[in-house]
Amino acid sequence: MSIIDEARKGVVTDEMKEISKLEGISVDKVRRRISDGKIMVIRNVKRPSRKLVAIGKGLSTKINVNIGTSSEVVDLNMELEKVKVANKWGDTLMDLSTGGDLDEIRRKIIRASDLPVGTVSSIY
Repeated sequence: MSIIDEARKGVVTDEMKEISKLEGISVDKVRRRISDGKIMVIRNVKRPSRKLVAIGKGLSTKINVNIGTSSEVVDLNMELEKVKVANKWGDTLMDLSTGGDLDEIRRKIIRASDLPVGTVSSIY
């Protein structure tokens, strides 16, 4: 069951309690706003991040960090150093890599990140 389904049924999850504590708002307000689609929890059930992040109405502003290789510069070690900085200062991470072995690069970035990681699948 998704978190929005749980919220709509009136269920308060551990994630909602943690968001409430992190953001300094009542757990009922978190549950209602998730139910209404006004708060979204960034999560991947297949690979949960080590940091819980929620975005939406009444929550603190988040820092998204964009990193990635290019067709001219493919340096995985440099990208992994950027992940370390993102882990310290960021809330979410976006891998915009376009050069090199993208599957390997993304696997290593995701493994090194404490944050929720998004990727792009193609360049337009």
